[in-house]
Amino acid sequence: YRKLLDVLGAPAASCVFVDDSAENLDTGRALGMTTVLVGPRNAPGHMRLSSPRELPAAFAALLPG
Repeated sequence: YRKLLDVLGAPAASCVFVDDSAENLDTGRALGMTTVLVGPRNAPGHMRLSSPRELPAAFAALLPG
């Protein structure tokens, strides 16, 4: 993930990482990304959505402007 952040020139704190695996999200969160778990399981420290259909509302709440 660090390599991608370097290529993008983006700080981790400005990124939202969405995945259906809490294990993948743990790494992004450790780097400082906001993380969103999509699926039926809860995982501490991650925002959780039941369905990808909820992503537009989640992004509206997470992203400025």
